[in-house]
Amino acid sequence: MEKVTSLKVVTKCNSCGSSDGFTMVELLVVMLVILILLAIAIPTYLGITNNARNTIPATDLAEAIIAATAVYSQDAGAFVSLDTNTGLSQLQSVEPGVEFTSTALSTGMPNYQNIQYEIQVDACNASGSSECQWVAMSAFSDAVGTCYYVLINKGMTPATGLNWSNPTSSPPIAVGSIPSGTWYATIGPTSKNFAKKMTSCDVFTDTPKNVQEDSFPAS
Repeated sequence: MEKVTSLKVVTKCNSCGSSDGFTMVELLVVMLVILILLAIAIPTYLGITNNARNTIPATDLAEAIIAATAVYSQDAGAFVSLDTNTGLSQLQSVEPGVEFTSTALSTGMPNYQNIQYEIQVDACNASGSSECQWVAMSAFSDAVGTCYYVLINKGMTPATGLNWSNPTSSPPIAVGSIPSGTWYATIGPTSKNFAKKMTSCDVFTDTPKNVQEDSFPAS
């Protein structure tokens, strides 16, 4: 009989059982990359969040302008006491998705914790309806500390009592002399000419200095 000899193959593994792991330099490089990514991502996230918070009141004010204009047409070309219960009810019926109030807005109101923002309304209260040619409205972004303002001025009667102005416009808009048209203003932490974090909003006691037509100034 032939004798079968078994062969045992032995391999040598230099790295088997080794537990070297990462070096300190490699760990520091990884941590540095993570920190750089966070430095880029966090400001971007905060910017997107703030923009979203600001978009809601600005959008609601745009809808409020449409509602006020509709009421103006229904009332034979006048803004008649829109800051009274009757006028607010008119606005509410035209735009039920926005809550209207005649009370100045302040930090901590329940609406600010939800999607819905309140719109403060101040309007002409002259006894003759044809004389009521303006309405001012405001909204408040509580989390960001920015107030948004809109004035619809049909021009037949100046919006007396408003302290809004824009000394840098051409020509300058002096305090209380806002011409006819739809005007927009903001007061917020980064507002041009009037940087200030707001804790309340009132279209008659606040004094925006960056009033402009067509769109809201940077907040």
